[in-house]
Amino acid sequence: MAQFDQRNQQVTNQYNAGRDIYYGAVQNREVAKQEGQDCLKRGQVALMRDDYASAKRELEKAIGILHEDELPKEAAKVRYLLALIQLDRQRPFLQTLPTMRSVESLLNSAIALHRSASYILTLAVFKLDLARNGLPQLVSEAYKLVDQANQMAWQSEDDENFEVLKQCQPDLFEDYLE
Repeated sequence: MAQFDQRNQQVTNQYNAGRDIYYGAVQNREVAKQEGQDCLKRGQVALMRDDYASAKRELEKAIGILHEDELPKEAAKVRYLLALIQLDRQRPFLQTLPTMRSVESLLNSAIALHRSASYILTLAVFKLDLARNGLPQLVSEAYKLVDQANQMAWQSEDDENFEVLKQCQPDLFEDYLE
């Protein structure tokens, strides 16, 4: 009579050790996914209580753990939150051009990983605010982004993202989104 182990694999004299290694790797990958998601949650909570240093530390850990191909939504959110952190509570029009390029790059990466109306609108609002520095080409780019976002269905995650944006950029939010 055949015997089976806890994974329902038949136990024979020629038991395949490779399956044990693979099973362990799968278990470790699941643990890593959970750890990455936990870092994301802790980072967002820290950001909501204005603890930017802790938020950045947790989100940088998350970005090192989360695989974009396995959890693109979570990887996108990490980039969105890191973009907000880079502004360090200051409006886009007060930032240097290199800082805004970095913020834009993070938001474009988030959008590429997971198209979200809130990510697109956030980028549009940042461009509009930065345009105050005499960069009129950003206004037309921003309105194109607004059109794209308006064609998308609004999700509950977008509400959550805007709550974080409102916490990090209250004046900007009031000027453009309320």
